[in-house]
Amino acid sequence: MDNRICNLREATASQNRVNSPAQRHSATGQRGIHVHACGRYRVQLQKDNRPIHVGYFDTLQSAIEARDKAYREIHGEFARL
Repeated sequence: MDNRICNLREATASQNRVNSPAQRHSATGQRGIHVHACGRYRVQLQKDNRPIHVGYFDTLQSAIEARDKAYREIHGEFARL
């Protein structure tokens, strides 16, 4: 909430997009989690415009946990959970 120069960090456009929220039309309301045709939750992230498939999950909660873990591993300090 404090955007003074001393509080900002350098980031590429790709790193900055990691901080964006879920889209309004998202069926799950979660970024990176989609309902697949089979009824399971699919977690897919992107890094440098390349898709990274994390997996399919039976519950939204387990999908969120897997997504958060993958975000931390892939995006490091830029991960927005």
